[in-house]
Amino acid sequence: MPFSNHPAGKSPSFEVEDERRNFYRGEIVVTPTPYNETMKRTAKYRMYPNKTQERTLSDTLAVCCSIYNTCLEQRKMLLGDRNKRITRIEQQNQLTEAAREDPYLKRVHSQVRQDPTFRVQRAFDAFFRRLADPRCKNPGYPRFKSRRRYDSFTYPQATGFDIRTTRKRHAKLRLGKTGSINIRYHRPVPEDATLKTCTVRRKNGGWYACLTYEIPDVPVRDDLPEPVGIDVGLENLFALPNGHLQENPRHYREAEDRLGIEQRKTRRMRQGVKQPEQATTQSGNFAGEDRQPATR
Repeated sequence: MPFSNHPAGKSPSFEVEDERRNFYRGEIVVTPTPYNETMKRTAKYRMYPNKTQERTLSDTLAVCCSIYNTCLEQRKMLLGDRNKRITRIEQQNQLTEAAREDPYLKRVHSQVRQDPTFRVQRAFDAFFRRLADPRCKNPGYPRFKSRRRYDSFTYPQATGFDIRTTRKRHAKLRLGKTGSINIRYHRPVPEDATLKTCTVRRKNGGWYACLTYEIPDVPVRDDLPEPVGIDVGLENLFALPNGHLQENPRHYREAEDRLGIEQRKTRRMRQGVKQPEQATTQSGNFAGEDRQPATR
């Protein structure tokens, strides 16, 4: 299931040792077991579609929004009138049958058409979870979305999209039923990474592509030094576990007297000449770049 609420990859396993129980605090010491962990990352790229591609992207958003509202309406009607629930698989099967006869749905990639059904499923799962929580006073029934609020669609598998580098910091993103779109490739995807999903988002009049990729197993290093905790304070800059206290340099306090002298010079100068401006800049250097000269 590509749109699962559970993150992909291995879940951390722990070994709880009974002999290491801390009865004084009433806590259990949990020892993590090292393993090779796979990591998922998401990179966001600016897209530069032409007029035809931009029209295709807007039509895709409109179709996905219509599918989302239709699935939501069907679930709401069955749940309210017949007290019956329809599953995501049943709605996807109905959507596949409708796409064979409706040319409006055929213009959208088959995997992108399935994306709204996952979103409706997640919305109702969250609704029933809040409904079962006695602490939640307003569970919030899933709402219909207008075309203005529905601003993204997702390719759940790498078979629906591909990326090809053209030159430095530039690439072409191939999207199914849309074509190759120029993107600003400022953060290249590692060569050993595996592409997972691609979410196209419309924001502030522009188009962005969010590519999710998985990095292969990263070996856990066991030769790292022991971690050191640092306690930042007010009297001292920080304190180390070995008892070392680093004094606070207090640069502002040391420059406070000189800062007052420069500010008094600024007040005594005539207004409208260049000297006060120079003096204000000089006094600002004592107070810091982001600190304005204080007035008394």
